[in-house]
Amino acid sequence: MEIARHGSRLDRDQYVGLTPREQKAHFEEHGFLWVPDAVNRQEIERLVTDLDAHQPRPSLDYASEWPPPSSVALITNHNLLAAIRTCIGDDIRFFKGVFGQWLNHGEEAMRRGRQTLHRDFDNDGRSSPTWCNSAVYCLDLEPDRGPFWVIPGTHRLPLTANGTDFEHLAGQALMLCARAGDAALFHCLAVHAGGVMPGREPRSSFFYSYRPGNVPAADYMPEWPPELLESADDELRPLLER
Repeated sequence: MEIARHGSRLDRDQYVGLTPREQKAHFEEHGFLWVPDAVNRQEIERLVTDLDAHQPRPSLDYASEWPPPSSVALITNHNLLAAIRTCIGDDIRFFKGVFGQWLNHGEEAMRRGRQTLHRDFDNDGRSSPTWCNSAVYCLDLEPDRGPFWVIPGTHRLPLTANGTDFEHLAGQALMLCARAGDAALFHCLAVHAGGVMPGREPRSSFFYSYRPGNVPAADYMPEWPPELLESADDELRPLLER
């Protein structure tokens, strides 16, 4: 599937109404997928409100503190799960959740307008990482206001050491200017970067990671506490199992 874009900016319209077959083909070819309106705006507003009531903070890592119910419900959001299952298979596991506002950017990132181009993976030395990351945005992104950058096809490049510099590929990076409630799915080996906000404004987003159930969890992937598994409902529990 050829990518439609305007300069370096991806055309959001091409992702509206894609069939599951088209979504899968796009993810397999390019290593990412844009899912417009994965979460409705009312739900996004409730998520942010609940987090503020829970305890206002610039970030929240689910491994250290389980989030409020609305954020938990996002893990099993039908639109999000349907797209992830289309991309990596029906049997999946949720192994990482983070809410972040991206407030503490270094001066180099502010100058560049984005993070350094990188991959999201830790190689355990035994297998090639295969999981899917998802970013659900709580605000509208613009070219000069926090866009997500991705380089199509880089998930097929050979494995590299963590922290490898991919800035030599910067000319191939494309902007994904999501709207609030859109999701960006990307393979953990896809080279990408988050855009910064002018004036260091909050860029509230949820980052959830899912792996195929038939791929053993790596050593660095912590198990969810037994009491959490016991309290999870029938839809969530299978996603949290090891």
